[in-house]
Amino acid sequence: MISQTARSVHEVRFPPNPLAPGMARKAVKESLSGAAEETVEAATLLVSELVSNSVRHSGMTPDSSVLLRICMRPPVVRIEVADQGSGFTFQRRSTPLDQAGGWGLPLVERLSQRWGIQQDPPTTVWFELR
Repeated sequence: MISQTARSVHEVRFPPNPLAPGMARKAVKESLSGAAEETVEAATLLVSELVSNSVRHSGMTPDSSVLLRICMRPPVVRIEVADQGSGFTFQRRSTPLDQAGGWGLPLVERLSQRWGIQQDPPTTVWFELR
């Protein structure tokens, strides 16, 4: 568990390439090393999904970057993934449950206590865990 007095913000940038999700998972695990195991696991999964979405769907150029911001304000961990891509409109999943893909934001919605999307550039998806 993170101590009640600890407050910190970690920011890391990644190139929009297939290595970014793995680098983001590592950054989350390092930043949340004092957090409860279930918080670290949920954060790692959700960050991997969001960074993958940025890399695959944002349309960023190779010289762009994906920003990962991890804010710890006990008992809340807030994580933001931002990119300078083209943005998107969130639509609830309407495809069959056995179809691959499209699970990133539904997972964020299900596993986090709060989450949201900021459309103003940069496009930012954030979530909070306790």
